[in-house]
Amino acid sequence: MDAAVAALDDQPASAPTELIGALSEFFFDTVFTRAIVSPDSGEEHAQLYARDGEVLSRLLLAHLADHGLDLVKASARTGELRALPDLHTDVGRPSFRGEENEESEAPAELIERVLAVCEQHYAAVAGTSSKQWDQESSRELVDIALRTVHLAEPETYPQTLDTYLHEHRARLERLWQRYGPGGMFAGDLVLIDLPGCFALCERIETTPLWLERIWAKHGQEETALERLHDSWLYDTGEKDGR
Repeated sequence: MDAAVAALDDQPASAPTELIGALSEFFFDTVFTRAIVSPDSGEEHAQLYARDGEVLSRLLLAHLADHGLDLVKASARTGELRALPDLHTDVGRPSFRGEENEESEAPAELIERVLAVCEQHYAAVAGTSSKQWDQESSRELVDIALRTVHLAEPETYPQTLDTYLHEHRARLERLWQRYGPGGMFAGDLVLIDLPGCFALCERIETTPLWLERIWAKHGQEETALERLHDSWLYDTGEKDGR
């Protein structure tokens, strides 16, 4: 990676920042986290740097350009298509949620729909009721999670989340058994007390770097998300009775 950085310093990539970011997220989250770094690799091996993803992204762009496949131009053309007015709403849609949208709160109705999905699954896993939840704090977690959902997806996200939580019910139960009240590590995972943490679990596996950035922007406790991240990805498997 150091050699790649040195080589690329003389030839800065011309690709838009958002394209480099998207590719970096792919390399870091998909290639590294899911393919190379397994839960058994140890925490020290899981601490990969986002720089590595950016370097690989730039190398990929250069490689594609050498073969006459200009991803930057293709991205621009795709962006033009996505910016065309929607046939049903007459409103242009950018391809990704921009920083200006990250600063705005998600629609209240969408927050409530997603929160309802979280609460339904949370009640089934934890055996608790809404009287025992801090709904305002949980609503805040859902809002942060929704800021990492692409603009084209919000209306379908509640169903996407519901499907995800159904498919990972066993993992959610193991997470609660380990970190919920009475668990071996009770008190170590403060977010486990809020139903909204289930939306964070889905986002951790889908857009972890984006979520981390939004989390930090909103001044949330960094270690709280880090612990949920590690617990969800590495402590909920079936191996060794986890």
